[in-house]
Amino acid sequence: MGSGNLMANKRRFMAILVIAIIFSISFLNSQNVRAEPAIIVGEVTLSYLATTETTITLSWTEPTYLSAPNFGSYALEYSTSLNGPYTTFTTITNESQTTYAVTGLNNNTSYYFMIDVTFTAVGTVYSVNSNTLYTYTNSPPQLFYVSSTETTISLGWDDYNSYSSLIPFYDFILQMSTGNNRFSTVATWNDTNYTFTSSFAVWTDSYTVTGLTAGQTYQFKFIDEVGTSGQYQSSSEIESASTQATLTPTPEYPTTAFLAVLLALALVAVTVLTIRRRRIS
Repeated sequence: MGSGNLMANKRRFMAILVIAIIFSISFLNSQNVRAEPAIIVGEVTLSYLATTETTITLSWTEPTYLSAPNFGSYALEYSTSLNGPYTTFTTITNESQTTYAVTGLNNNTSYYFMIDVTFTAVGTVYSVNSNTLYTYTNSPPQLFYVSSTETTISLGWDDYNSYSSLIPFYDFILQMSTGNNRFSTVATWNDTNYTFTSSFAVWTDSYTVTGLTAGQTYQFKFIDEVGTSGQYQSSSEIESASTQATLTPTPEYPTTAFLAVLLALALVAVTVLTIRRRRIS
C-alpha cells in the first residue's frame, strides 16, 4: 500500500510538471508574439530642398520596416537651438508625403528640424526620430548704386533665394520714390522674362532707370516675391541715389598771352599807319 501510493504520487507530480512546462512554453511564445516590434530597416533621413528669407522646404525618406506596421504620423518639429526645446509645427498622417514647406520664419535665422515617426505594431505604439537637420533662412535682397548720368541711374542687386516646387520663384520688383515714401514700380521680372541658371546661387543683376530729372535724388527698393501666388515677400533696404546735375557752360575769357598778341598787332598796325602818313606828307 505504501509503495503503491508513492508511485501514484510520482506519476501525478510528473503529469503536473509536464502540463506546467507546456503551459509555460505556450505562454512565453504568446508573449513574444505580442511584444515583437516592427524593426525599422531604413530610418527617416531629413534634408532640405530650398530656402528663402522666411521659408524652408524640407524633404525626407520614407521609413522601411522588417515587418509591416500601421503607420501613425510624421510629427515635424523645430527649434532655434540644437538642444531644444523642440516644438511640433505640423503632423502629417500620409506616409507617402515626404516634403513640406515651413513658412512664417524669421530671415537670416538658424533653425534645427527633426521628425518624430510613430507607428503601431501588434497593438503597441512605437516612436522613432529622424536625424537633426541644421539650416537657416536667407538674408533679404541687397540693392546698391552703380552709376548715374543727368537722366539715368543704374542699380545692381543680390538675391540669395533658392526655390522648390512648393515655394517657387514668382517675381522681382524694382520700385522708386521721389519722396514721402511713396513708391511706384518701375520694373518687374517674372518667370517669363527672367532666367535662372541653377537651383542654388546668389542672383546678381542690374537695371538702368531712365527718363529722370537732372540733379534729383531718388529712393529705390528691390522686392522679391516667392510662392505660387507671390504670397511671401521680402524687401531690400531703401537705396538713395542722385542723377548728375546739368553743367552750366563756363564763359571763356581772353588769356594774357592772347591779349599780348593783340597789343603787339595793334602796335604794328599803328606803326604801319604812321609810316604811310609820313610818306604821303
